[in-house]
Amino acid sequence: MAKRPTKGEFEVGEADASPAALAKAKRLAKECTAAQARVDILLAEEGLLKSRINHLKTIAIPDAMSQAGIDSFGIGDQVVVIEDFVAGTIPKEPEKRKAALDLMSEYGFGNSIRTLITIDFAKEDHEAAVKLYSELRKNNSLNITMKEDIHNQTYLAHIRELLDDGKKLDADKLGVFIGNTTKFKKVKDKKGKVK
Repeated sequence: MAKRPTKGEFEVGEADASPAALAKAKRLAKECTAAQARVDILLAEEGLLKSRINHLKTIAIPDAMSQAGIDSFGIGDQVVVIEDFVAGTIPKEPEKRKAALDLMSEYGFGNSIRTLITIDFAKEDHEAAVKLYSELRKNNSLNITMKEDIHNQTYLAHIRELLDDGKKLDADKLGVFIGNTTKFKKVKDKKGKVK
């Protein structure tokens, strides 16, 4: 295999190549750049289509169904329904985080809140990590943090449960977005098979 030419050697390398080999290399390089250009176009189109789908599912279809006074309808072999949609995470800012955790306790989900203690050990403190208990008692130089937390999926599941129970929630205080989303569900026959 020939050595890879550097930028300054490029013309020399091209001049020394056999015409057939050079033509093949150029053809393949053009094919590659054309394919990459097509991928770039498709990715841009994908982004636009995903944005449009999101708008349709979360705004346009739910609004149209609300105006029609319906909560579901059939289309082809699917049923179109609107469901609650919850996304987000518990706030990171300490005061807002505490307020959100307090609300979860008020709603009866305090048992899902955990207290986490995190200790950062430098590589040279490996023995201290292994002997955690004794080191915590005698080594005040360890970087220890403590915070209350709730697993994000558990947090969102509790919020969905509260919504299902008809509770009015302060989405900003909880650090979440609450809205509607459109679901397309395949119609099943009496045997449970998709039609």
